[in-house]
Amino acid sequence: MIGSLGSAATPANLIGLAGLLCWLGGRLHPALGLDQAANPVRVAALMFMVVVLLSYTASNGRVTSAVEIRAADRGLIATLCWLGIMLIACDGVSSLDRMETLLRRLAIGGGLLGLLGLVQFYTGFNPLAAVKPPACSRSRPSTS
Repeated sequence: MIGSLGSAATPANLIGLAGLLCWLGGRLHPALGLDQAANPVRVAALMFMVVVLLSYTASNGRVTSAVEIRAADRGLIATLCWLGIMLIACDGVSSLDRMETLLRRLAIGGGLLGLLGLVQFYTGFNPLAAVKPPACSRSRPSTS
């Protein structure tokens, strides 16, 4: 995670937010190739987001502790990230061939993650411990 932004700024969340921004850009500029036709999945996702925003507003309309406010903020950010990935997948996959390509790549990625888990389980070696993406830090337990 990016140290100064806290637990909400994990690489996965940043990718999800970037996906949401790309989807918004694609909706504002139709030439970018996103599906513009009515889609029940998109409508359901946006209705879910409205309900989440109403819940977030209601939770901040009463007296809450700082811990509850931070948890609600993280939950809202996570929901926006999920929405970004889902909308990009919903509107960005334009044909059955593209869907098969996406599913094939997801299956390969899942298989590689499973293989990594087997390596970690049977050897006790964690190859990801040496990987540190730029601008990311590992969370450290507080000493106070």
